[in-house]
Amino acid sequence: TSLETKITAIDSVLDNILVKNTLATTSELKELLSGVTINAGDLSSEFDCENYEKARFFGETTAAVGNNFSLMGSNVSGGTFYHMGENLRDETIGSTHYIYGSNIENLPRYIKIINKHGSTNFVFTKFFMQLSGGRVAV
Repeated sequence: TSLETKITAIDSVLDNILVKNTLATTSELKELLSGVTINAGDLSSEFDCENYEKARFFGETTAAVGNNFSLMGSNVSGGTFYHMGENLRDETIGSTHYIYGSNIENLPRYIKIINKHGSTNFVFTKFFMQLSGGRVAV
């Protein structure tokens, strides 16, 4: 019975480890912003990228944004966010203003968007993050 108790305890520990090591192996689309304004010089709310390795960003804004938005990353929620070297780009087709970014790999745990414009507030009509790949949860 002592051996059975130990085996049960070990089995429970292994079950917990396996649950925490879940991989994201498929693509997932998340709507991040809808009707949200990011003021000049401000950061968006943070987006959790846990268990994902790659991301692509795209959506619409109410005005052309040029290269005034950059991605910021941190491995700590609420921590210091650093520039990831990625700017979002825009393109206007007809009267619709699209915003998009390249595929980004080796994501930090958390991402925010910064409005680098000195005086203009921009409204995101819709903004999405498509996540894919998989890595072990920490």
